[in-house]
Amino acid sequence: MINTSEFEKIFLLFALENPVYLEPTERGFFSVPEIDLLSTLSKRYYKKYKISPSKENLWMLISTGELEERCPKIFFDEIFKKDIKEYDISWVEETAQSWIRWKHLDSSIVDTVEYINTAKVTPENVGTIVDSVKNLINGRNNITFDDDLGTDFFDTKSHVMSAEDLLSSNYDFIDKNVGGHSKGTLNVYVAPPNTGKSLFLAQDASNYCKAGKNVLFISLEMGGQKVHKRIGADIFNMNVNAYDKKSLDETFMKQKIQDFKNSNIVTPGALTVKNYETSNATADDIDNFIGKIQDVVGITYDVILVDYINIMKDIKNPNSESTYIKIKNICEDLRAVAQRRNVVMLSATQTNRAGFDSSNINMGMIAESAGLAATCDTILAIIQTPEMNLDKYYWLKLLKVRDGQGKGMKCKINIDYDYMRLQETNTIIFDEEI
Repeated sequence: MINTSEFEKIFLLFALENPVYLEPTERGFFSVPEIDLLSTLSKRYYKKYKISPSKENLWMLISTGELEERCPKIFFDEIFKKDIKEYDISWVEETAQSWIRWKHLDSSIVDTVEYINTAKVTPENVGTIVDSVKNLINGRNNITFDDDLGTDFFDTKSHVMSAEDLLSSNYDFIDKNVGGHSKGTLNVYVAPPNTGKSLFLAQDASNYCKAGKNVLFISLEMGGQKVHKRIGADIFNMNVNAYDKKSLDETFMKQKIQDFKNSNIVTPGALTVKNYETSNATADDIDNFIGKIQDVVGITYDVILVDYINIMKDIKNPNSESTYIKIKNICEDLRAVAQRRNVVMLSATQTNRAGFDSSNINMGMIAESAGLAATCDTILAIIQTPEMNLDKYYWLKLLKVRDGQGKGMKCKINIDYDYMRLQETNTIIFDEEI
């Protein structure tokens, strides 16, 4: 258990790295006088220069004035011996926010009691006193930890989308209608069971890796080796039926990997496969894993693929029997991760029984469609009847487009099952049934 004095030291270091946490602090906020002084100086410095003071900056402020007696060098150095990275940053952030809110609530209650005890109450001024008390509480506790000040509508730069934030979907017919997939969006395939959801996601992983994008594939259904096999059949041009046997030859696989890296037009992106047990992974688990990889390995992902929504766990209502609430919450949480991590999020969901073996899919066939459809930015239907399966093709249909056109357009996609490879065709038609 960390005592108050120790936590205040940790909080100060955290606030110096995240100056938005300096804003709610005031003189007397900290119980340790030395830390209270350092926080006051840091906040003053930040307000003046718009950056946090460094350790050297702070010591200069103390040593060149008459403050050194209030914060001796030995105490000062002891604080900065701590390494904030040794602590769980999520815990520090959550605890810091809770602590700030509690301190402000406590102060507002003290101020309110003092005000009420000193106010002369009459029937005529009760309304004014009540409003003043509300303002005391609301004003002191109106705290935000978001340092984003928004965008200026009248700044020309704010009207231009960054080229880095829009990725090709790797399908021409989607790019022409939607423009591609924007970072911070949730894009979902919908299909009946065993119709190709994992196949399309694996193809996306392959395509984005080839395009030099860093990709994370989250699998809650297939084991990691099977995911590697599906992606590898395409990337390494290896027949999937011989993949298990050939992959045992380490020398052969090393050569395949090297040949792919050497022959690819651009340097391939990183490709990570992470397995979770079915119905045990939440959006928070995925978010935390992304952060861990970024901290430990140094990879910043561009694309996250989740296979698939229906077998994730809803962290908000883990015991709820309502599948509508479950799917809605998971979609909202996945989209929040996409926004927070600035990635393209691709996932999949299932149709209801009406979509099984159907030659067409519409919005009414999506399981829990209202909650999912309201949240997703793009919805793509994967259509394949038994006859289409024999002829080795799918229809890929645009069911929902938040920003763009082409709703109802569908494209014929050929499938090479030997190499788990999807190939877009020029056969594109419009389907009025949406």
